[in-house]
Amino acid sequence: MLKHFFELACYSHKIHYIRCASQLHKTTGNKNMSTSDFEPRDQDSKKVIVIIVISILLGVNGLLLWQFFDKKTHLEQVSRELDTTVAEKESLSAELQRVKAEYDKLNQENSSLQNQLSAKDEEIKKKLLRFRNLSIPAMQHN
Repeated sequence: MLKHFFELACYSHKIHYIRCASQLHKTTGNKNMSTSDFEPRDQDSKKVIVIIVISILLGVNGLLLWQFFDKKTHLEQVSRELDTTVAEKESLSAELQRVKAEYDKLNQENSSLQNQLSAKDEEIKKKLLRFRNLSIPAMQHN
């Protein structure tokens, strides 16, 4: 009886093995299935994975290069604007110094003219006072 059970179990495993091999044969088209038949698929899948990883790395590298050159271009533009601004600042600073010097010169001339005007004003006041003093005695004699 045990012998009969063992034969039945072996027969069952053989049928299962045959069914699996038959299914595999239908999907792969190969008649003799061995471990060497599976190796090309493993190698192909590994190649595909390597190609995908390389493609992703190239894409990331391209993105990083694009960002680098974009930032470099922006930096160059900002540098040009800074140079222009510095040149304008220097020009305005020179103009400010020129205007200050002109202001100081005009302020000095104004002070000088005010001093001259004050001196002339004092002279006119003295002459008017002398004229009035001269006019009053002449009127008294009449």
